[in-house]
Amino acid sequence: LEFFLPIGSNAFMVDLANHIEDYAARLPLVASCRIHKLAGISPNALQAAVENLSLKANGVGVIAIDHPRTRNILREIVEAGIRLVTLVSDVPGAPRSAYVGIDNRVAGRTAALLMGRFLGGRTGHLAMVVGSRSYRGHEEREMGFRSVLGEEFPNLTVTSAVEINDEPDISYT
Repeated sequence: LEFFLPIGSNAFMVDLANHIEDYAARLPLVASCRIHKLAGISPNALQAAVENLSLKANGVGVIAIDHPRTRNILREIVEAGIRLVTLVSDVPGAPRSAYVGIDNRVAGRTAALLMGRFLGGRTGHLAMVVGSRSYRGHEEREMGFRSVLGEEFPNLTVTSAVEINDEPDISYT
């Protein structure tokens, strides 16, 4: 198995990579598991890593942005006879076998519901911190969040959405 993850300084991605390696090591049918740590989220970073992909791989798991070049790269993997699974954030239109992850729209709706309830009927303006809208999952969470605010908490409005590109330090500035 081969996994392509844009790890960087993202603690979630580091934990995910560690859990994948630990779990795969305990599965008797998994002969090998390699985690490819991508230099970033761009299609160029994915392309550079995929060029080293062994055609002997039985399956590939990938966290990738929703971009035409990304879909082409994923299509090439599948055309080489390798099964593909998108992880955490889906890539619509990619010829994948499955998506493994949460329903991001529901996650955004849940976050808005909690925020609205915690604020207890107060009126206010909210700033939203978004990792990267290039990920379909982040976009879906934002849509879910905004839809519940509009439906259930019209007294709250999102006045700005700050994209931090998965750099947590930016959210504190």
